[in-house]
Amino acid sequence: MSIQTLIASVKEQSFPISEYAVFGSALLGLYGLREVPNIDLIVTNKLWGKLIQEYTPNEEGFIRFSGVKISNWWFAVTRKDIPTMIKEAEIREGIPFVRIEEVRYYKEKLNREKDKRDIELIDQYLAQQQE
Repeated sequence: MSIQTLIASVKEQSFPISEYAVFGSALLGLYGLREVPNIDLIVTNKLWGKLIQEYTPNEEGFIRFSGVKISNWWFAVTRKDIPTMIKEAEIREGIPFVRIEEVRYYKEKLNREKDKRDIELIDQYLAQQQE
């Protein structure tokens, strides 16, 4: 799916903007650094409570629909908690995105092959922004 299609899927949900943020590789899609297969959302416990009344989380603890993966937790490799990352998120395309520095930190800690490639793309992007 294109990043615009994924963003549209998020917008259709009309979630309160202060209760969620896009997290992970979708930011790379937004900046045109690479294609992304889905969009991950972190949400507040309040929004999560509402969502689980309508959707059943899968065995991994995520709610999935229309290329969107939602959670009120994330791997223990973030340096900030979810409410802080949501509060500090940047509004792009009308929805909140976790700051790129936090996504980079997360990817560096996971250190998977795909994350190493993403870190290179993020570093190139950040270097271009400083020129």
